[in-house]
Amino acid sequence: MKAEIRDVEPNPQLVWDTINAYQRTAALHAAIDLDLFTLIADGIDTVADLVAKSGASARGIRILCDYLAVTGFLWKSDIGYQLTPTSSVFLNRKSPAFMGSMVNFLNSPKLMAGFANFTETVRRGATQLESGGVNEPEFSEWVTFAEYMTPLMTNACELIAEECARVSGSPMRVLDLGAGHGLFGIAVARRIPEAEITAQDWPNVLKIAQRNAYSAGIGIAITYCQAMSLRSIWAGNTASFCSPISYIISSSRLASRFCRKHIDL
Repeated sequence: MKAEIRDVEPNPQLVWDTINAYQRTAALHAAIDLDLFTLIADGIDTVADLVAKSGASARGIRILCDYLAVTGFLWKSDIGYQLTPTSSVFLNRKSPAFMGSMVNFLNSPKLMAGFANFTETVRRGATQLESGGVNEPEFSEWVTFAEYMTPLMTNACELIAEECARVSGSPMRVLDLGAGHGLFGIAVARRIPEAEITAQDWPNVLKIAQRNAYSAGIGIAITYCQAMSLRSIWAGNTASFCSPISYIISSSRLASRFCRKHIDL
C-alpha cells in the first residue's frame, strides 16, 4: 500500500478545488433561488431575458451564468445559454428528478453555521450549534428537511417498501421512526394496503408527514405518534407496541437505538 501511495503524483488541483468549493455551492444555490435553470429550460436563455424574468442585475446574471458554464452546469453560445444533460434532469424545477430543493436544507444558514469555525468543533469534539444542534427538540431545520429533501429519498422509499413486502404473515406492523417527510411509511402503505403503520416524529415535523400522506390519499391508513423523543415512545406509547413489529424503518440512528431498548421485538 505504501508503494502505491508513493507512485501517485501530487495533485494541487485537489487542494485548490477544495479551498474554493464554497464558491460552487454559493453559485449553484443562487442559480436555483433565481430559477435560472428552469427559465433557460423554458427558452428564456439570454442575459436580457433572464434579467427581465428574474429581477436580478444584468452584470450579476452574466457573471453567474458564465461561471455556471465554466463549472459544467450550463453551455454558452453566441446567442445565449443552454442546459447540460445534468442540469436539465436535476436542476430544472419542472423535472420529476429535480434535486434543487435540497439546498434549502443542506445549505441552510443554521446548518452551515456548524461549519463556521470547524477547527474549534474538532477541538471540542462536539457541535458549536446552540441547544444540542440537530438534536434540539423540535429543531426547525428538520421541518425544512421533511419539506425539501424528498428527491433524495424517492428511490430508497421504494426499496424499503419492496423489502417490507417480502415479510409473510398478518398483520404487517411497521414503525417509521423519525418519519420526517413520511415517504417511507407512505410507500409501504401503497405496496401493502393492509399494513398497520405508525409514524413517529416531533410534532412540528410530523405535520409534513401527515400532509404528504393525505396528499397521497392514504392519510387515514397511518397512525401518527407525536413523540418528542424515544423516551416518550417507551414511556407513553407502550400499548402501541405491545404486539410484534414486522419492520422498523428509519433514515436515522433512531432505529438501532430503539432496537437496543426493545430487543425482544
